[in-house]
Amino acid sequence: MTRAKKSAAAQEQTAHSTLNNEQPSRAAQPAIDAVSAAADALGQGIQLAGHITGKLMKSVQQVNDRFVCTSSTVTAKEAIGLDGEVIVAVPQGGAGEVVLSLGGSLRHYSARARDGRRSFKRGEKVRVVDVASDTLYVTEAK
Repeated sequence: MTRAKKSAAAQEQTAHSTLNNEQPSRAAQPAIDAVSAAADALGQGIQLAGHITGKLMKSVQQVNDRFVCTSSTVTAKEAIGLDGEVIVAVPQGGAGEVVLSLGGSLRHYSARARDGRRSFKRGEKVRVVDVASDTLYVTEAK
């Protein structure tokens, strides 16, 4: 019998054994056990990776919830009583701009002096005392 015929006969025998649910040869058993163990280890590794990823995502969400404002209903009225900083000078009788932390983020608002005769320079600290039409009315911060 030629080599090709022997190989074909061996393949046919293997296929026949597989179809009839026969047990693999003793020589093949260590290889099968090794593949099975590797598959189990891979499955456990994937499960562990999923667990770690879940924990990490939960931690990221907790940080996000703590430091990021997720509410879109923040209004300028909530700024009353807060301190901010003048970033565009508020001239006497005119409007400038202030920045303050509101709802977990920095927000910019148009600002006027509560006493129209007062002015504020850039960098001065101010306190919000009133709001009208999204314009903050400010006094000197204490």
